[in-house]
Amino acid sequence: MVVYLGRSHEIAAPRAQPLTLADDDAGGESLGHDLVVIRPGEAVQFSSHSGVAHRLFAIRPDSRLEVAVPEHGESQPVTLSEPGSIRFYCALHQDETWDVFVSPSPHFARLDRRGAYRIDNVPPGDYELSIWSAAMDGGVRPVHVGLGTSAIEPIWLDPSKLGP
Repeated sequence: MVVYLGRSHEIAAPRAQPLTLADDDAGGESLGHDLVVIRPGEAVQFSSHSGVAHRLFAIRPDSRLEVAVPEHGESQPVTLSEPGSIRFYCALHQDETWDVFVSPSPHFARLDRRGAYRIDNVPPGDYELSIWSAAMDGGVRPVHVGLGTSAIEPIWLDPSKLGP
């Protein structure tokens, strides 16, 4: 689950280098399986340290992304510009997937196992706190961030909206 603070006029500069997502370098375990969060316009590239080639693909409403990962090598960087989630599948290894969430805001965090999160370096102002997970996506409540402040606030989720 990812939480983010959004306001409509804020755009974050993407990082200069692609984020590299590697398979297991200890002997061919499956690719990642962890959720990765990036900003719009950032690139990811996939790397094989295990000596196993991968043929990844992701299906979007208007296109299909294809990503070749050579044995002991890296794919070409894949820039993801549209906010939202995307799942990469491996055509050669059906149990391998990698989930990427492109956050619409530069101010985001993943929830830890206790449901806690921390978002640092947020400029003062008014924001909308939103949540994304595989089960739900959307605004939760308005949040005001002051100068040099921090807050611990619970988020109550309606179980009926989480789905099966």
